Formats: sequence, structure tokens, C-alpha cells
Amino acid sequence: MDNKMDALIEPFLLSLEMKGRTAGTVRRYRYDLLDFFHWMQAEEKEISLQEWKELTPEELHEFFTELGGKRNYSTRTIRRIHSVLQQFAFYYQPQGGTSSHAIHTIDKPDLFVTPLKENDWVRKEEFESLCETIQSLDGLTERQREVRPKLMKRNLLVVRLFYNYGLSLQEVASLSMIDLQFAKRTVTVAEGKREQRTLSLAEADGRLAFDYWQTIPKPVRPRLHSQDAFFVAFDFQRKTYRWSYEGDEPKQWTEIGIQKMLRQDASRAGLRKKVCAQHLRNSFILSQLANGTSEETIRRMLGFTSPLSLRRYVKTLETLHDRKS
Repeated sequence: MDNKMDALIEPFLLSLEMKGRTAGTVRRYRYDLLDFFHWMQAEEKEISLQEWKELTPEELHEFFTELGGKRNYSTRTIRRIHSVLQQFAFYYQPQGGTSSHAIHTIDKPDLFVTPLKENDWVRKEEFESLCETIQSLDGLTERQREVRPKLMKRNLLVVRLFYNYGLSLQEVASLSMIDLQFAKRTVTVAEGKREQRTLSLAEADGRLAFDYWQTIPKPVRPRLHSQDAFFVAFDFQRKTYRWSYEGDEPKQWTEIGIQKMLRQDASRAGLRKKVCAQHLRNSFILSQLANGTSEETIRRMLGFTSPLSLRRYVKTLETLHDRKS
């Protein structure tokens, strides 16, 4: 075994043995992980923990597509490998960590050749209902009503970035002040290994971004042109935005916190359970395709690198068209 692969894989396999997994199961896990890291080598990627953590959903799509296409693996085998990679990612996720590996954003591979399910995106009227709810006090407790005006602009901007611009949960959570240019109404996105790209905000969204920033009290407000997190967590006990004394900076609003907000406001809006950031992003992609935007342009807008990244979305539109005809 390659020394670098060994250093990555063996601690995980040892943890399986300590949990009582059989020798046969551990051998299978070793084989699947070696197969994956050999694929990484073939793609001229460095074998390291950092490289593993920075893999993008599109790169993982390429791997699974190769398994099902070039290698002709069965769906059952691909699903098994998917599960192994998920457990490997959980092992290396820092305890109490708020970010997740790209493997957790990918459905099991049997869905790669099938369209999205109808619950995998949010319709325009659902999004409008969500936005109205975010700006409403309906369904809130007295305590929640007291602080809600301080959160409306922040929460509304987040869902607009998902739905109107196709940003991912990781991209939104990792935005810092240096990425925002209020005067130019631009947002620069460079999450993970994707190429840096700059998005132009609509006038209303640019104004919303500035207004949200100004709602944060000056003592805890993110500093202009700094590495301070743009989206700041809220302290419901103190009824103000949070400050990290350890880092001497505003407390970043985590991916988990954003998802919790989205679930709660979707529930208040009467939408289905488990509405997530990816559903809003899916809506953006489907809308762009339906409006005739080229796949190459969409990939550039989203920072995708693989020509296969939009395959499911194209299939979804084709299926919807077939149903109507």
C-alpha cells in the first residue's frame, strides 16, 4: 500500500476493528478506499487529508459516473462504495465541526441517471411564500417576535442567494467581508477548490445586503474589507449578534444554523418538511436551463468543472416536458 494512502486509511480501518466489524468487512472497506484513492492518483490529485476534504461534488460525480459507465459496476456496488466514502468522511470530520464533506451532498448513485424528484426543488410560489414568512411575525412566540426584526434581512438575503444566484450552503456560510463590495453590488465566491467567480447582485439584493450589515450593532459588526464572517450568528439570550472573544471577531453563522433557520421558516410557511439549501439551488439551476441558458454558462456561474454536473437537471426538464406532451 502507498505510504500516503496507508496513513489516511489505516486509522479509519482500525476504528472499524475496535467497533467490532468483521475482518471481511474491514477488507472490503480497505479495497473500496484504495480503489477511490487510486482513482484520485489517476486524476493527478495529491493523496492527502486536505485534498480529500477539498473534493467537490462535481469531482465525486465524475468518480461515480466512471464506476457506472466505464467500469459497468452494478447499482448495488456503487451504493456500497458511496456508503464507505460517507463513513470515511464522518471519521475525519472534526468533532463538533460545522462543515460537511462533499460526499454528504450527493445522493446515492442510482439517482444519477434519473430525474430529480418533485420535492427536490422549490417552486416560485413556494419561494415567494417562504420570503413572505421570513418577513412575518406569524407563528412566532412572544420571545421570537421581539428579536425577529433584527433577523429578517439576514435570513431573507440568505434564501435569495440560494434561489436567485445558485450559491451552495458552504459558499454562503463561508462568505467574509472581503468578498462583498457594497458599492459595486458584487459577491466574490471561492469556496473549496472551485475557481473564484464574481456575481453581480440585483439592485434590491445589493441594498438588502448593505441594510442587513447595518442592522448589526457597531461593536459586533463585521469590519469592511476584512476576513470577518459576513453572516453572523445571533445570540437569542442577549438579543444581539454574537461575538467570538476567542477569535476577536463576529461569530460566524454556521451551515447547521442556516439549515435550522430554513427548516423553521419553511415549516411556518406551510411548506413540506426538510426543505434545504440544495432545493433552492436546484430551483436556480432548473430555471436557468428552462430559460435557455447554455450548460457551459451555468457551469461557469456555479463554478462547476465537470460537463456531467448538470446531467440530472437536464434529465429532469426532459421528463417534465415529456409529461406535458
